[in-house]
Amino acid sequence: MNNESKIISDLKEVFQKEKQKLDKKQSNQRLTSANEFYNNLIERGIIKKRGYTLRGIEDSHLFNCRLNGY
Repeated sequence: MNNESKIISDLKEVFQKEKQKLDKKQSNQRLTSANEFYNNLIERGIIKKRGYTLRGIEDSHLFNCRLNGY
């Protein structure tokens, strides 16, 4: 095993141990549960996924133009 693969395997081991510690925390369990509930609501079509909702440049002129032509 070369030095690079040893570092990678050690790093994976550290990540795994930290993930196990985090999974034991109640706050993480509640956050994970809430995230799963949110994703379930999205899949069922009850809510839409939140995210980047700023108006694009092609739509911004519609916001500023007047319908009467004044």
